[in-house]
Amino acid sequence: MSRAGVAWMEGRLGDAVDWAERTGELLRTEACVGMPWHQDTRRILLLDVLESLERWDRAERLYTAALTDARERGDRFLEASLLVRWGITRELREGDPTAAAATLRAAESLWARDDIDPITLQGAIGRARILVAHGEHDAALEWVEQTNRRMTKSLLWRAFFYRDRWAIAHAETLAAWLAAGRGGRRARAKVRKQLAGILERLEETGVPVAVAAVERLRG
Repeated sequence: MSRAGVAWMEGRLGDAVDWAERTGELLRTEACVGMPWHQDTRRILLLDVLESLERWDRAERLYTAALTDARERGDRFLEASLLVRWGITRELREGDPTAAAATLRAAESLWARDDIDPITLQGAIGRARILVAHGEHDAALEWVEQTNRRMTKSLLWRAFFYRDRWAIAHAETLAAWLAAGRGGRRARAKVRKQLAGILERLEETGVPVAVAAVERLRG
């Protein structure tokens, strides 16, 4: 599981899938009992990687099975994690931001925390994507700036993986705001400068996922 996590955070997504599958095999065959957190973590990691690799069919099967299991066991952590990751993504892929917003509300009802942790961070990213999908670019910009202030003051900011993940989402929202033609000349110049700074810092990390995001946004 640790090898899968390291590969995930370093952007070696194929290796992350392989090690996550090996973990699943061990949990099934080695009589590992009383280890729901390990299984939850494996599923969350694997689902995240499959989404990044755009292996949609397999991600959908994993999501459905994991969500059913979470609800049967009353596992609020796993259910909320699934909803804010794949749940929102699948609705946005279907072109239904209203359903995505409902999914986000369902996740928040399960995991109502004020501090920034991996679930609330992913929920914040989801909210920004939903606002953009609704065409509410000014609200999305305001939301990411507000969240950025909270994120930079949180303990999660010390984890480079989550810092990069947030930076990518932040940059995507700024780019969407600019592409929508929002704001006056000074405001747009300020956002362009902010976006350029985020992309430069992401590129300097050398992490494949971050570098790929930079190339996509600059392209």
